[in-house]
Amino acid sequence: MILLAAPGGVAAEGPMPAWRFPENATIGALARGVCKGCENDRDVKYCRDFSLTRSQVRILLSKARPITEQQFGQDPNYLWAPCVVRGEARWDETKVRFEISAVLIATVWFDDASTQRLACDGACEEAVYPGTRVHPRVR
Repeated sequence: MILLAAPGGVAAEGPMPAWRFPENATIGALARGVCKGCENDRDVKYCRDFSLTRSQVRILLSKARPITEQQFGQDPNYLWAPCVVRGEARWDETKVRFEISAVLIATVWFDDASTQRLACDGACEEAVYPGTRVHPRVR
């Protein structure tokens, strides 16, 4: 999908699309918040402490790899947190919106309405959160 690589989607389980975040990609303004529908979650109180810099977002989007919706929903290695950072990235003729949770799971939306879920599997946590595998406030 993405040439981050080439668009496609994760709507149906099938072959995993390729993912590459280009070096020439620019990351726009970032906004902190909570995931849609999570406003009343008991852990929202920790969200005020969660933020990412453009550099951290670049590291995550560069090192992350696609995961399926089934993996995201059922694999205990892919945690969930209500805290998110939202933003946009652009490169060449591509523009995407993204949302990254405090446990470093990213969702990327493309203009063609396709979606890609990404996770680091340990590849970027140290760079984003030095000295710890996940954000210390997320349980």
